[in-house]
Amino acid sequence: MDDINVYGETGIFIIKEQIFSKNGLPSIGHFSPSAVQIQRYVYQLRKEQEVFWEGRKIDYTQLGIWEKFKILMGNDLVSRDKQGGSTLYSLEFAGFETRITPLDGAKAPLPEFLGKSYKINVPTPYIYGQDPIPEMKLYGRKDVSFIMSNGGQSAPTAMAKYNKTTKNLIMIRTELEMKNLMLSLSSAKELKK
Repeated sequence: MDDINVYGETGIFIIKEQIFSKNGLPSIGHFSPSAVQIQRYVYQLRKEQEVFWEGRKIDYTQLGIWEKFKILMGNDLVSRDKQGGSTLYSLEFAGFETRITPLDGAKAPLPEFLGKSYKINVPTPYIYGQDPIPEMKLYGRKDVSFIMSNGGQSAPTAMAKYNKTTKNLIMIRTELEMKNLMLSLSSAKELKK
């Protein structure tokens, strides 16, 4: 059995959200509800770890079946960042949220509940993982802009880097900027220590 690499959390996330409008909702005269689907992707930067069992660094090639079984069950494992270890990004969550506004953009004064956006739960098999930072949504924030690239042909998209420890949110404007940021973060010297 080859060595198994273990990667621990850093608390640094890359978030990407895209908005898609949903058409075909029933209307009464000129009034109809509006619906949007917000697709969300959350990646986490992870750092290679060394794993210790009973005070010794684990060498999987030297373990017997019973020892591997005990380790698999998580008995007394301790992990810490590997000096000079590698980094990688892990897709932690991919899913969506659907929001409906009963009467969006009506000109006449309406009761507040008719102009408010409501999240609806739509059962779906198309959700991967569990959102590690559900409190940090980009959609609905006043300080976040969704940008349509390719001359307005692409879906409105917002991207950001979020540090869960410091609660720092930095907006990313383009896919290229996101790619370059991810590359620079994964090779950052402070993570290699």
